[in-house]
Amino acid sequence: MSSPTRESIASEMSEIIRFQHDMQGASKPITEADLKSAITNLAGFFLKPTNGSEQIPYQYKVENQSEFEQYQVIISTALDKIEPVISDMKERLFRLEKNQTPLILPNQQQSEPINIPTNPEPEKKGFASLFSGKSKPAPINPNDPYQSTIDLQKKTMKIIEYWELVVEWQSEGVEMFEDFNRISYDNYLSTHRVIFRKEVVPNLLRVYSQGLNIILMKEKEMSMAYGSSMMKEIFQTRNDFPTG
Repeated sequence: MSSPTRESIASEMSEIIRFQHDMQGASKPITEADLKSAITNLAGFFLKPTNGSEQIPYQYKVENQSEFEQYQVIISTALDKIEPVISDMKERLFRLEKNQTPLILPNQQQSEPINIPTNPEPEKKGFASLFSGKSKPAPINPNDPYQSTIDLQKKTMKIIEYWELVVEWQSEGVEMFEDFNRISYDNYLSTHRVIFRKEVVPNLLRVYSQGLNIILMKEKEMSMAYGSSMMKEIFQTRNDFPTG
């Protein structure tokens, strides 16, 4: 059997990476185009008019719920990209904040830098702790990288809550025909529409794009790491071949 060459090893590595990436993406993800289409169509669904003589608006008639569901499935599935965005944000910014140099706030003296401890002293226990006292934690600066994004993290998580509210209101709207007259239904629909268009649409499109890029990048990194590991093993095997 001939010894592997650098070219054959490189070719084999490429195949490994391609195979690994195909395995990672075996289930086709929803594309941005799919999500935009679902959102656009659902927005149009909420705007469809209903004859004034009818008690129940078009949006809450039982026979029209399959139209809502086909868009709901796509949007609900797209929510799985929110968690990777928040996790990536926390990981990167916490690491940045932990390793940053001491920060001087404008209203502080130069002798009072804020340090984020990396190796705090172990807490003293037992009899010695009665006399030592606990050390005060480092003050939190709201302008530090991680702290400054907490509101953004919460707003991003809110997308899931608002979308769940949209779905819940849709279900309840279908069941309210015995309690609502047409005026009540129109007011209900107006609020329902605002929640969707104001709280879900602009935020979900932005976050989904970010989440998709993060997942693809991590898949690529995993494939490259796997391929690199296999190439090292192949080189090791080659070096172990007898020379004579």
